[in-house]
Amino acid sequence: KMDDLADRIIQNNIKKKYHMYVRSDTVAKNPALFEKWASIGLDSVLIGLESIFQNDLNLYNKSISLKTAYESLNILHSNGVEVRANFIIKPDYTKEKFDMVKRAVYELNIDRPTFAVLTPFYGTDEYEKVRDKFIIDNLEFFDCYHTFLQTELPLKEFYFEFADLFRCAY
Repeated sequence: KMDDLADRIIQNNIKKKYHMYVRSDTVAKNPALFEKWASIGLDSVLIGLESIFQNDLNLYNKSISLKTAYESLNILHSNGVEVRANFIIKPDYTKEKFDMVKRAVYELNIDRPTFAVLTPFYGTDEYEKVRDKFIIDNLEFFDCYHTFLQTELPLKEFYFEFADLFRCAY
């Protein structure tokens, strides 16, 4: 249990910095636990927020609400914990959706956001559903930075907007 481990770190006067991969609902349900961990050295977390759009979270079966995700960010930030967050960018994003992601990353004060293009991996149900719609079939591009599906925006514009997410964030 993470609470017991934190107690042992305190008892043994261990002075380290810690990084965790966490779910936002775990943070939201356990604010005191993350306050405790921050007090003993938790300085950053990687959290899979995945999207700022509830319908995308539902599609990804995240079983969380945006409210829960945002609550977790407030808990972490109020305890001085740096937030590294992953976001999935869908090929059907419009310029407006890209702009909304940029604005949300800024407003939510995500310290180190990362972005990946939605990639239906071989062996998943999603892969089987969409593989006949692939616009390329070169496995070298299964890197989460290339789309295998038709984009809403012209392809060049989609990649410009995708790269601009990183430029704006950093």
